[in-house]
Amino acid sequence: MRRLSLPNCIHASLSFLYFSYVEPGNSFPCSIIGPFHCSLHLYPRRIVPPSAHDCAFIYLKRQSGTSYSTDCALFLVFLLLRTLCFCSAIQHLSKSQNQFLFFLFQSLSTGSRRSDTIQMSILNLLVLALAGLSEATRSNKRGLVFTPNSEWPEDNKVWTQKGGDLTWYYNYGSRPSAAFADIPQEQFEFIPMMWGIDKGNPNSTDWLNEVKTVIDSGVKITHAMGFNEPDGKAEWGGSDIDPHRAAIAWVANFEPLGKMGIKLGLPVCTGSPDGLTWTKQFMANCSEIVSQGGPKKNCTWDFLPVHWYDNFGGLMSHIGERRANFPGAEIWVTEYALAHQDLQPTQQFYNQTSETFDRETYIGRYSYFGAFRSQKSNVGPNATFLDTKGKLTDIGSWYLGFGATGVNPQSKAANPKGSRGLAPTAVAGAAAAGVVLANLL
Repeated sequence: MRRLSLPNCIHASLSFLYFSYVEPGNSFPCSIIGPFHCSLHLYPRRIVPPSAHDCAFIYLKRQSGTSYSTDCALFLVFLLLRTLCFCSAIQHLSKSQNQFLFFLFQSLSTGSRRSDTIQMSILNLLVLALAGLSEATRSNKRGLVFTPNSEWPEDNKVWTQKGGDLTWYYNYGSRPSAAFADIPQEQFEFIPMMWGIDKGNPNSTDWLNEVKTVIDSGVKITHAMGFNEPDGKAEWGGSDIDPHRAAIAWVANFEPLGKMGIKLGLPVCTGSPDGLTWTKQFMANCSEIVSQGGPKKNCTWDFLPVHWYDNFGGLMSHIGERRANFPGAEIWVTEYALAHQDLQPTQQFYNQTSETFDRETYIGRYSYFGAFRSQKSNVGPNATFLDTKGKLTDIGSWYLGFGATGVNPQSKAANPKGSRGLAPTAVAGAAAAGVVLANLL
């Protein structure tokens, strides 16, 4: 298949930059047209490489008194950034979109110099718009922390709507949720979790038997997760289990699943410093149990889940600490949000985390904690996926893989018609196209 290559995209990028008002006698642009912004920290769909953190294409016009060398330096800087953004965008297009652009490029590359410049500019803008809408950028790591509610059962359908990015879910229990019973496991994977233990009988295998019943019913279970915040008190949502009892329950319920080929996630502790201490003690207790009567062994586990409800820097430091203590571990971020903060920093946190989690290979999966209406949130109204009327907020829509909605999480007004706004890059591309067309008239 013929595809738009790197030289092609550099050609188109150069043409876009050259399309400007050129003063007589000058061989370089004295203005760069195309107000376009693509930032890793603002948009959930990454179309720029990490080396170009924040590339903005603004309107530059030569001012009287500025030197030729200054203008040249500015031009070269913007040329580099523009090419990086454009060529990175090419990589995120689907094969059919790329093939279409290749033939469009061929047909447009045979005109006059000015005609070629104008047409390449249009091609450039089309690439950026398509990159923002392309299904090729979808995340396959993104999952749902499902917290069902009896007041608005219609909300359950939001998470599995056509075209969404969510591929898996958990509900803190051993059985799939009835709300998703008609969706095949390979399309929306259920992952069982053992929230807590029978403290009177940590050897109980009731949970294991329930999971086996699900498997026997034809549901292909491939992953399972351990206890929910065992280092946390019950009043704060933790399962409050001491490491030794947790180890007994793990050996009774999870080791048999590991022998069946099911991948196991360790108990997920809170973001407290005590969580690491708890995990290390649990691992030691577990190793002691499975090593009885033989050589020293370790308990079976495949990935390490974490929870976090503070800022981005703290989250990455928390993950870094876990990776340092468990080298090579695959990390799952199974609950996270910036809790009880204003809307702007909350959205910025979401965009930073989603871009990072999608990019970093050591992040196996992630699930944001916010799949509920804002008035029911225990992490603050601005962190939620739905407003008070059940309409998708910007964060909720972005997380599902759609564009911004403009819905305020605390808004009581009805959502404007058409809840799927354009992706940010498509909006920016349209704005830039307007500038180009205005200069053609």
